[in-house]
Amino acid sequence: MIQSVDEEGHFIFVNSTWKEKMGFSDEEIENLSLFEIIHPDSLAHCKSLFQDVLSGKTVNGVHAIFLTKDRRPIHIEGNVNSFVHDGRLRTRGIFHDITGRRIAEESVRIANKKLQLLSSITRHDILNEVMVLLGNLEFAEEKNHDTEMEEYLEKVKGLAEQFSAISNVPASMRTLVSVSRHGRNLPRSFRNQRIR
Repeated sequence: MIQSVDEEGHFIFVNSTWKEKMGFSDEEIENLSLFEIIHPDSLAHCKSLFQDVLSGKTVNGVHAIFLTKDRRPIHIEGNVNSFVHDGRLRTRGIFHDITGRRIAEESVRIANKKLQLLSSITRHDILNEVMVLLGNLEFAEEKNHDTEMEEYLEKVKGLAEQFSAISNVPASMRTLVSVSRHGRNLPRSFRNQRIR
């Protein structure tokens, strides 16, 4: 997408790709200002960049949102510079439509956020179940007087500890599991729960 505007922001030239993406006719473009096609979220930023370009700076890596004729947002990325033609100052912007990329990036960001939340919930739920299991094992050990049964209880406790390690529990919760493992009392709320 290539565009050229004068010092007031009126369009002097746009290429066919620009017209196709933006949806404006030649007649509409004649009466159109650059600032009419910029999304409100990008307007202040673009006005500032426009002044920089008019003062002679080349601005690379511009990111902005344009609005099409039907007011759909198009995310653009590109470079803008100024030049003099027939004694008049002009700007030239060369942009790429990166809307698809922005949508994909946002989708990935949202998916990652959901996965992180799911992961933390899953770890938390597993840890809760392990804590209930360890509490019930401690309760069973207190009531048990059979040495053969004691071996089975130790094996189950070992498995529970493995689940705890697999779930990568936070350090504060590992301490709680460790307290249980060394025969210290778990909080009453854990000890009184039964295996489901």
